[in-house]
Amino acid sequence: MMQTELNFPQPLSEKYRPKRIAEFVGLDKPKRIASKLAASPYPSAWLFVGPSGTGKTTLALSIAGEMPAELHHIPAKECTLETVQEVCRLCHYSPRQPENWQPVRFHLVLVDEADQMSYPAQLAFLSKLDATAFPPNTIFIFTCNATESLEKRFLSRCRTIEFSSYGMASEIVGFAHGNLGQGNRQSKSAP
Repeated sequence: MMQTELNFPQPLSEKYRPKRIAEFVGLDKPKRIASKLAASPYPSAWLFVGPSGTGKTTLALSIAGEMPAELHHIPAKECTLETVQEVCRLCHYSPRQPENWQPVRFHLVLVDEADQMSYPAQLAFLSKLDATAFPPNTIFIFTCNATESLEKRFLSRCRTIEFSSYGMASEIVGFAHGNLGQGNRQSKSAP
């Protein structure tokens, strides 16, 4: 018996998810900072703070892609002491692109929902983010919705960028309207 394949439509959030920094709608200040960092990377630690769905993780992934950098992505709630130690150990090796093994200049460590990391992991990052223990050629980007659970000492070692959906609605409507109009024009011109 032959099985039929079910094709589900792609969610709009995935279809229109930006891949490049310039494709982001709104977020003027975060985009400017991200563009500068991607163009001239340097060892640093960043904290992207804002509500869910404002593009924190997507912008970090775009930075890694545009540099390019070897990405070490630590998903939400998986940031343990062991994970921090292993990722920092890997950052002492020459960074490479995973798809073609070509050398690149930087490692980019992305920690999603850093406010959910274990306390021992936070302490481990405290020591790694000091100038004396900072892994070579590494950029850390931590994302979080709020900073209350993060140590003041940890926060002091990161450059904080605020993400907000304020003012994005009109730009999103314009973007969606432009894309829908293009889709309609394309479908009308097709034979």
